[in-house]
Order: sequence, then C-alpha cells, then structure tokens
Amino acid sequence: MKKTMCILFACFLLAAPLSLTSCSGGPSVPSKDTDTAAVPTVDTTGAAPEETEPAETADPAAVPDLPADLDFGGEAFTLLCGSLSASRIAPDPEQTGELMNDAWYDTCVNTMEKLNVSLHQETQVYSSAAAFIRQMINAGDDTLDAVDMLDRESLSCARTGCFLTLQTVPHLDLSKKYWGEGLSERLSIGGVNYFASGSFDLTMYMNLSGVVFNNAVAEDNHVTIPYDEVDAGTWTMDKLAQYQGIGTADMDGDGVNDHWTYGSDVRSLQMTILVAAGYRMVDKDADGTLFLNVYENTNTFVDIMYWIQDTFYEGDMRDDVSDITVGHFVADKEMIHIMRFMFFDVLREMESDFSILPMPKWDESQQEYHSRSFDTGFISVPITAKDTALSGAVLEMLSYCGYRYLVPAYIENQLGARLARDPHTSRNIMLIYDTRMIDLGEAFLFDKFSDMRMYEMIQRSNIASFLASSKIPTENALAKIVADLASLG
Repeated sequence: MKKTMCILFACFLLAAPLSLTSCSGGPSVPSKDTDTAAVPTVDTTGAAPEETEPAETADPAAVPDLPADLDFGGEAFTLLCGSLSASRIAPDPEQTGELMNDAWYDTCVNTMEKLNVSLHQETQVYSSAAAFIRQMINAGDDTLDAVDMLDRESLSCARTGCFLTLQTVPHLDLSKKYWGEGLSERLSIGGVNYFASGSFDLTMYMNLSGVVFNNAVAEDNHVTIPYDEVDAGTWTMDKLAQYQGIGTADMDGDGVNDHWTYGSDVRSLQMTILVAAGYRMVDKDADGTLFLNVYENTNTFVDIMYWIQDTFYEGDMRDDVSDITVGHFVADKEMIHIMRFMFFDVLREMESDFSILPMPKWDESQQEYHSRSFDTGFISVPITAKDTALSGAVLEMLSYCGYRYLVPAYIENQLGARLARDPHTSRNIMLIYDTRMIDLGEAFLFDKFSDMRMYEMIQRSNIASFLASSKIPTENALAKIVADLASLG
C-alpha cells in the first residue's frame, strides 16, 4: 500500500537519490569553540511526490552516501534501547493507517529492503541499561550492534571503554543533516564521538522548545507575530522582552494577576534560554577537551540569569513550579508560552490560532538559532559489535529515514491540520529541529545543572555566590570524566 506524505512537510525532506521502496542588547557570550551549524534554507513551494524518486537537486547533506550495492545478506541488527527511548525499530507487519505506526513502518522497511537486513530491538530500564551493557561486554557477548540510551547513562559506558569511537564505524557520516547540523561536532570529545543523536529516536524532538504565540491574545494587544525577524535572523532576546507587561492583567479585579504575557515550564526555562543565547555550562578547548565555561565566564552566565529574572520573574509570567501544563495558554490567558514539543498536541484543541517560532538569539551578532533539548537518547556502537559495517549502515539509514518519515509524521500527529493555517509555523518547526543543541554540562553533570537546580538558582538574589558554593565538587566531577576518557587513548 502506498500513501502520500503530508505535503506540508515533505517539501522540507528531500527525495533520496537511493533505490528505496515506499510503503506508504545584552551581554556578549564568549566561547572557546564556534558552532558551525547553519540555519537551513527551506523551500516551501514544492509538493511531495507520491513515490520516492531519485532527486537530481537533492541536498547532499540530507541524503546518505551508502554504496548502491550494499547487501548484508539478511543479517540481523539488534538495537538495545533504554526505557526512556522513543525508538521503535521492530515494526508491525503491515501498515494500519495510524500515522506514527505507518511512519515507523516506512522507516524500518526502507532500511531493511535497502540493506537486506532484519531489525530487532531489546529494551532495558534506563537506570540499569549501563550495567547491562557492561555485563554483556565483559562476557564477550556480541548480540548488540548498537545502543540508544539516556545521555548521562551513555557517558558512564563511554568512560569505561564500552563504546567505539563513531569515526571508526564504516558508513556513518555524522555531518549529515539527519544527525543534526553541528550537533555531532558539539557532542564530540577530544575530536571523537562516542555518541550521536539520530533522527529515529524522537526523544530529542519531544524535548525541544519553541516560542508559541497565542494569535488571538496577540491581536487583542496589537502585537504582530515576528515572522519577518525570524526569517531575517534578527529575532533576539531583547525583542522577546519588549512584550513585557502587554498581556499581564488582573481581569477579575481580585488584586491577583490572572492573565500573563509569558508562560513556561519554569523548571526548564533557565537552561532553555542559556542554550538559545549560545551559552554553554561545559564547553570545549581547541583540542576538544571539556572545561567548565560556567566558572571561566561566570559574569556572562550571571548577566543572562539576571536578565531571565528581570524579564520573566517580575510578575509577567505565571511562576508555578507545581503546574507546568499549557492550560492557561490554551484558555487565552497567556500571550506567549515557551513550550516543549511534547505538549504541542494540546494545541490542536485550541479555539484560537497559534504561531510557533524558534527560541531567539541573544543578539544579532549570534550567527545561528539554538534549540535546546535534554534527556536525549544517545546512539553508540559497543566494542563487541560483530560487524561494524552493519552497525554503521543501519544506523545511517535509520537516521535518514527517521528524518524523512518520522519527523514529519510526529509534527503532523502533534498539530494535525492546524499547520495548514500557518506555513510560517511549519517552516519554523523544521528550523527548530535542524538547530537542536545539547549542553554537555546538563548531559554529563546532571546533578549540578539539572532543571530543578537551575530553578533553585534563579530564585536567589546572589546567583554568583550560589554558583560558587558548588564549584569545587563540580570541577572534581568534570576532571574525573576528562581523565577517564583520556585514559582510553
């Protein structure tokens, strides 16, 4: 059975030149490295072909360069997933008409047919996955061809020599768009990658954040949605802050605000702003060695945190850590909500229209937008993998097919026909996905820089003092990580 891909999204995902079967003003932010990801140029004028066809004009960064005659003779590929992973590579035997099921079907069947492999998946509780992997490796068990596990758990395996560097795995090309523009370089340590983030695990996508405008509230307050600024690259934090006070009001006259300019999950707001501003808690030297940027560039960190305090915590945002839902936004009580993608499905039921924009840059000197994700699934290849060519080729195809099929299906599943009302939003969603970014401090030092820790910090009048109180244990923790990885050679 063939099915037509959603026209709104297929225009972003270029047809593969492969023989595939279709089954359906503020402070500057200094950093010691420079992200090279480019904001993608998106063509929104084309329509999706009903079948996969070779595309002479396909973006080479968006399609794999696998040999046309690559054939693994029916070999089995097994992926171990932690329980928090959103991967599902054991497809149903047929399409059912359910959007996400059929997208997984397309992803898996195209991979199996292209490479002549079978796909299998095992699952472990995320908190015990690392111990399970070490046990299998110590026993010399070569069952696992790849693993997909929570970022910080993945690090614990990498530190003990469980994973190959992905640069040594044949057929993997981490520069491709479906591995994240600039993201793989960001995840490298000492010039090598022990892990990457593939488009077939939607966990990263679900935890991305964007700026969502309630169009009805914006119109009532004579606010124009800043699409032009986004397209021009001039959508900045100062422009987000210029709406202060516009939507905040005590409508029922009881002396307490019941309408707000801004809304957010206040736990995750701080790190979302910091990443968007180009700031990194942990950064890398020229040789790729990790260092604590937050302690070397503390003044910039503190300036951004106080900007967050002044913009969001002075009465213009509903500050309720016990209620992180988007119900007030849906009920037209918030004009702007900094929202994770996992909540977007609620927007389908809104009476008012909405618009989705990327997180702003810190200022116009910042070259790219940055879209923070967290609690991400990291893809790795164990040192006991029986055939690294198999591991690399399957991971490459799964990530490509995930970008081609799963990502647009997930967007459509979350937002449905509402996207047809606003082509700007559909374009911006792909911009957010293509500029996704992870802070290594949050991923590797979660107990030091978790959302709740950052929320606790934003409540303090002396942020620098609070940060300094944990400097020594944080430095010791990172030093141990660096030493462990350096010992691997």
